[in-house]
Amino acid sequence: MGIYKKLLKIQTESVALKKDANNPFFKSSYITLDNIISTYNDILTNNEIVCYHYTKDNKLTTVLLDTEDDTSIQSEFNILNNDPQKAWSEITYGKRYNLGQLLNIQTDTDDDGNLASKAWNTKSHYPEEKRGLMQVINDMKSATTVEDRVKFKDEWKTFAKSEKQIKWLTDEWNKLT
Repeated sequence: MGIYKKLLKIQTESVALKKDANNPFFKSSYITLDNIISTYNDILTNNEIVCYHYTKDNKLTTVLLDTEDDTSIQSEFNILNNDPQKAWSEITYGKRYNLGQLLNIQTDTDDDGNLASKAWNTKSHYPEEKRGLMQVINDMKSATTVEDRVKFKDEWKTFAKSEKQIKWLTDEWNKLT
């Protein structure tokens, strides 16, 4: 059948996930990785799709593989920290982020991964926009071409509302160039 047809079939099932955890620091709620896995594990298994994650070269890759025809899709997330606890936090967040993208899950304002970044550690940095600065930064870090990175750099200007945010984004940009 192919991975895309199977994902379309799964998407028509209208699986609803509820935010099942709270982040008191940002006063937000989010969908946990456990919730995503427990909700989708049987669905993926019944459709003969295997989900796996691996890390290599400071990237977490999540793969959905159709075991009938070996077609697959994947999503990547950059791991920036060398500290094991912070890296594990990023990996957990990255798994949620990747699965959200691959399975079209609206996770909304899931920002607990921000705690892994010491530069992003105060409520004053948190934007009101749904996409938010962290999404722009993660996209910028995942970009493979200079042109894509420049596009994301231009996009920040619409999200950065304070001098601290602009400085943080500039610092992240400078790390990549």
